[in-house]
Amino acid sequence: HMSNTHEWCSPGFAPHIHQLQGLPVEEFAYSMDRMRRGEAFQVLRVDDLPAEAQREKLEFRSAGIQSLINVPIMAKGDMIGFLGFEAVHTRIAWSDDDIRLLRMIGEILANALASRSAEAQLEASLREKEVLLREIHHRVKNNLQVIHSLLYLQSDAIRDRVDPLALDAFRQSQGRIKSMATIHDRLYRDNDLANIDFDDYLHALIPDLVRLYDGRARIAAEIRTHGSRLGIDAAIPCGLVVNELVTNSLTHAFPDAPPGRIEIGLARTADNRFELMVADDGIGFPPGEDWRNRRGLGLQLVSDLAAQLAAEVSFEAGTGTRFRILFGGQ
Repeated sequence: HMSNTHEWCSPGFAPHIHQLQGLPVEEFAYSMDRMRRGEAFQVLRVDDLPAEAQREKLEFRSAGIQSLINVPIMAKGDMIGFLGFEAVHTRIAWSDDDIRLLRMIGEILANALASRSAEAQLEASLREKEVLLREIHHRVKNNLQVIHSLLYLQSDAIRDRVDPLALDAFRQSQGRIKSMATIHDRLYRDNDLANIDFDDYLHALIPDLVRLYDGRARIAAEIRTHGSRLGIDAAIPCGLVVNELVTNSLTHAFPDAPPGRIEIGLARTADNRFELMVADDGIGFPPGEDWRNRRGLGLQLVSDLAAQLAAEVSFEAGTGTRFRILFGGQ
């Protein structure tokens, strides 16, 4: 079917566009066959049309047309429409220059329509990929939560056997799994699939860690991130660094069960990098001890993850501990 989309009439002439809607193409085979081959269809005198153009002749006569010219709009060798001029009161013979001008306008329209179609296809493709990516994040999160639940059940069995070292290993693994699962959960829920709101992420992660290690609720956690967003390539190692350092503080910084405080912060620096800070007011490290040489998987992971971020790590000991990790902006 074909429909007239735009019409211009000389002053004093009634519009004809409403009569040219949803017309079956096969009924206009005579003119359509020529235009499909890329030819201009010019009629100097409607009454001179041959018998095989009977449908066209009837349509033109009913509109009061004396002469007309239709030039096809071609896209990749196919006709997608046409431009037409119709003379009503007098007969007109259009020149070759007129036809060339119409062809040029047709090419401009074809390019514009092709561009719009390509943009629509690209938007549809992006929407499909977005749905797929969300589904991937959702499934990864669900699988990680299954592992987290299995570790929780296994830790319950170990607790019954009173094996504190094994129980702590299971707890740390739970925390690491939770850290990664929370990132995928936030990406699944967020409109931005490439970057994560790290403030939102930490407010979901840290309370769970505190509950896991601090059954008597004696340690307070303060989060200050100022709405920072991280790309997923930085968010996962950064989230694991926070998990390891907070877990280390919860496990070792407050052995005598006094009230304590842990700070977690992420902010932009003057040179547009990120500075991650994790601090506590616990007992601190023994004097002169290098944190990198301390036994234990947690701080070894911090060092490895900082290298993955190409980060600079600084450590302050005294009353409590303070880690600062400086890494590039996203």
